[in-house]
Order: sequence, then C-alpha cells, then structure tokens
Amino acid sequence: MRIFRKNNSKSRLKKSNRISFGVGQVVGEGASKNLPAFSSRIYHELKTIRKFLGDLHVERSLEIGCGYARLTPWIAEYSEQHCAVEPEEELFNIAKGLYPSFDFVNCAADKLPFPDNHFDFIFTWTVLQHIPPEKFQQSIDEILRVIKDDGVILMAEHVQYTPSPTTWGHTIEEYQELLKPFVLTMHEPRKVESLVDINVGEIMKFKKNKGN
Repeated sequence: MRIFRKNNSKSRLKKSNRISFGVGQVVGEGASKNLPAFSSRIYHELKTIRKFLGDLHVERSLEIGCGYARLTPWIAEYSEQHCAVEPEEELFNIAKGLYPSFDFVNCAADKLPFPDNHFDFIFTWTVLQHIPPEKFQQSIDEILRVIKDDGVILMAEHVQYTPSPTTWGHTIEEYQELLKPFVLTMHEPRKVESLVDINVGEIMKFKKNKGN
C-alpha cells in the first residue's frame, strides 16, 4: 500500500514564475479535511465531464496540469493515446507511480514539447487560473498550436476576480477571445458541493464549429 506524507506547505510562486502546489493543495484545502465530500466531488465532476464530452473518442488527447493524476484515468478513456503533463516534480512522480502504464511528461503549459496540430482533445481542469499573467498568453498560444483544427477543448477555470494570490480569473468573454478561432459551444458553472464556499468557476467547451 502506498502511503503519502501529508503536505502542509502552502502554494508558492517559484523563481520560474510558476505557482507550485503541494499534494494537499491540488484540489483545495477542503479535500484533506473532508474525504467523504471529496469523494462526492469526484463523482459530480465526472458526471459533468461525461455530459460535456458525450460519446467523444479520438486518437490523441492531452491533459494539462494533471497533478497527481486525480482525473487522468477517466480522461484517458476518451482517446487511443492519452498524454498528461505536470510541471510540479513531486506530483509528476506520484502520478507516474500510481499509473505506470500512462504517458506522463514533466513540463509546463507554456512550453509543450509536442508538434503542431497533434492532439484531437485537450483537457485542463482548474489549471490555467493558476498561471501567472506573464506566462498565461504563451500557455494559450501553446494550446492553440498543438490542437488540431477539428479538435475539442474542455476546461474548468475561474472566470471572475478572486482574492487568492495564486489565482488569476479570466472572464468567459476573455476566453472566447483568446481561443479564437475556436468557439464556445457549451458552458455551465462548476459545482463541487460544500468543500468550498466561493465561486469555483465555469466549465467551458470549445470547438471550431458551433455544434455541441
């Protein structure tokens, strides 16, 4: 049985201008204090993801900022080849240890080591909101570079101001402008029950055409 040491460290800004999270901060402080509610969160998040993706099945998918691979096994089911990237070395190593058969890459969103037009589906779940402003645009550019013209982007991100020093919200309208020529085809508020008492963002699906 694998036992993880409790990490009480707070998220921090590294010299590389990247927010660094310990294991306890990946899904918020509430998760480590309320495990039954955390289990419920996973159920509700997966239910919503399945609603947004429907019967999608593609050749290649990319998960940006997978953490310790909390959602990776389920996201991998939507493609023949799934790759998950994570910049934090501790979380990357945990993910590899938990799922050795999956493809994990230790890198950040603003420097994706993949060719142009490579992925059919890109997934990012509360990741872009933690990228500092000076690296945010480059991260968006990298997503648009590696996704295919007929690809799908699914994300859940903060879309309003937050007092957190490690979170930068961008409005739905900003994401619509940033991700052009992809268009917003579905969206709804992200709900994770009682683990947090603040707005937890919006789930957004982008495609080139306007069909769901």
